[in-house]
Amino acid sequence: ATLPPPTDQPAPPANLGSLLILSRPDGSNPDSQLTAIQFAASTSLTVPQIYDVVAAPDGGRWYALGSAGGQTSVIALDPLTAAPLWQTPISQTLRYANDNGPTALAVAPDGSALYVLSYDGVLSQWLQVVDPATGALAKTTIRVSGMDSCGGVRFATYPSSTIIYLKCSEHVTTVYPRSGKYDGVPFYEPNKNIFLLNTSSIYGVIDGPRLIVFDLIYNAYNSNPNSFRRLAGPDDQLLDIEPGLIQLSGDRQFLVVGAVTATTELRVYSTTTWQETARISYPRPIRSNTLAVSHDGSRVYAVTAQAGARFQPDPIMLEFSAIFPGDRNRLVLTAEGTLATVDTVQRPAPPPPADTLVEFDAVTGAVRAEQTRPNADITRIVAVP
Repeated sequence: ATLPPPTDQPAPPANLGSLLILSRPDGSNPDSQLTAIQFAASTSLTVPQIYDVVAAPDGGRWYALGSAGGQTSVIALDPLTAAPLWQTPISQTLRYANDNGPTALAVAPDGSALYVLSYDGVLSQWLQVVDPATGALAKTTIRVSGMDSCGGVRFATYPSSTIIYLKCSEHVTTVYPRSGKYDGVPFYEPNKNIFLLNTSSIYGVIDGPRLIVFDLIYNAYNSNPNSFRRLAGPDDQLLDIEPGLIQLSGDRQFLVVGAVTATTELRVYSTTTWQETARISYPRPIRSNTLAVSHDGSRVYAVTAQAGARFQPDPIMLEFSAIFPGDRNRLVLTAEGTLATVDTVQRPAPPPPADTLVEFDAVTGAVRAEQTRPNADITRIVAVP
């Protein structure tokens, strides 16, 4: 199935690439499926039991973290046929609440290495390095100190495969895969995400939104005007940025950040001038970690859940009838940001998932298309060149 443009709009150009959609057929099933929407070719591929996916920088190969025969493996996929090119068993990998969270895979920007974040069951974490051409594992795994209390980290990779930066809570760890060594970066702002635009600086985004620049050469916060720069006008209400709603375009020319309450607000910035180039408002909340930007920054994609489908009372709520026999109904906040009354004892079965994929024009901020995908509980989307 393709995501068609509105009838009064021209068809998207061939250079928009593809969109990988990671979803579960129902909300209780931990297994996922990977669907690729080819904008130029109008084809769709499905691969079962995939938990995480990244694409090679040139889009010529996809790397998935999945399950086969009871063994967690990294799998290289041919983007034209979805056929596995190689499959490498690995140790346990970090899992997130509801299988939704920061990626456990990262690929070097030059495509020369693939990294897998893993743990040993007691949250002692390490990196495994995989050769993307053959699937061969490096002989030595890299223990990562200071990450044990994290639910998951976010990667920022150097332009080559020589350095990896891992963001966890309020600190950043530098990892040198070739030597297996690591050290800390005194980047202590409570930033929502980090990314690299060049070889000398780390950029972070905090609420506001504001931009922080850390100079990797002098190991200090950058003194240029962009450091702690407000990315919005002084009259704008502060945005509580979602960590999972910060994305760079593939060409690194545009940065998109988002905030969600009962509605969604996305802002697009030029990474050359750091001026706002577009503002996108959407009447429904979009799901964290489901934001993607086309390679040239002209399109933004996001996922919104169907009304009320995401509420599942905590098991302790089932005890309310014994504590308050005559008061078993409770007001809850749904995924739509609205209040609903829920019987905490006799709960109706949740409706089947039917998330909606939304395409925005990153220049005008307008919605270009919406596509509801029945039986799809979407956890991540990835734009591919």
